[in-house]
Amino acid sequence: MRISSSAKPPIVQIKEILIDNEKVDPSDFFGKKIVIPPDGKRLNLKFTGLSYISSEHISFSYRLEGFDQDYTEWRTDRKVSYTNLPHGTYKFTVYAQTREEIRSEVSQTIVFEKEPYFYEVVWFWVFVILLAGLFAFAVIRSKFNSMRREREKTKTFTLEIVTSLSSTIDAKDSYTKGHSNRVAEYSKMIAARAGMSREAQEVIYYTGLLHDIGKIGIPDSIINKPNKLTPEEYKVIQSHPVIGSEILKSIKSFPEVVIGARWHHERIDGNGYPDKLKGDEIPEIARIICVADAYDAMTSNRSYRKLLPQAAVRDEIKKGIGTQFDPKFANIMLSLIDEDENYKMHE
Repeated sequence: MRISSSAKPPIVQIKEILIDNEKVDPSDFFGKKIVIPPDGKRLNLKFTGLSYISSEHISFSYRLEGFDQDYTEWRTDRKVSYTNLPHGTYKFTVYAQTREEIRSEVSQTIVFEKEPYFYEVVWFWVFVILLAGLFAFAVIRSKFNSMRREREKTKTFTLEIVTSLSSTIDAKDSYTKGHSNRVAEYSKMIAARAGMSREAQEVIYYTGLLHDIGKIGIPDSIINKPNKLTPEEYKVIQSHPVIGSEILKSIKSFPEVVIGARWHHERIDGNGYPDKLKGDEIPEIARIICVADAYDAMTSNRSYRKLLPQAAVRDEIKKGIGTQFDPKFANIMLSLIDEDENYKMHE
């Protein structure tokens, strides 16, 4: 049966939007961008047509501008799926029309914004290149300049760069200002008590300054969250050692900074992260920083608590010997605590 050409145009309606199987609030469909997080894998849209005639006579034309080259036509109600969209802005438009090509006068249009991962942003690579360049400059000057004065200048310059970077890291968390500097100092103190050379102590100091550089890639909303993290948020936090090692891996002349960044959260009993190393599998420098990092965490004010009393800190370090901490370095830390009679070693 032919449909009268005078029939009114159909109406198209977007009924449902899912991002990784989570429904988007219908009130957000129009008038604002719908944000897709960087790790969002799948976008589903379901639409239908309303007509004064049977819906069997309605077809659709849809397009995701920024991804689809042309409109796609479909004869029935449709659920459209897009996966692994690159970061950027997209505009989804759909029309309904009858078989006699009476097109809906008003389309449905929704704008999406797929957020980028931190490493897809230009500033991140500028930062990485700058970091590598500055270290390369410092290393080249130290190798080819035999004059002591020039070596001292290079050393000072490198220290200033690394200190500035560590301050940038700490600035992300309003509650841990100076954390990297203190971890570097405590690590150097432990190394000195362990009988390591002056050169080794300096390497450990620099490594301590950069051990948390991976936190640059963690959202501020998670780092500065005032209450308990969700399991998903804690997994994001646990990714910072891997991010840090990726940032620093190009520094071939200074591999210790990569070791410290990646493995300072490993445990002697193998229950740490990210690689669940245990015992001597964990490099010595990472075992030292692990103790220093834990000590500073307990002796600093955090968003959810004040710094712990010295006796409580000592008890926690002692409890962790052989499970979380290397016995050798944890016992050195206990000696340092015992000598700090006025509890000056804290934030």
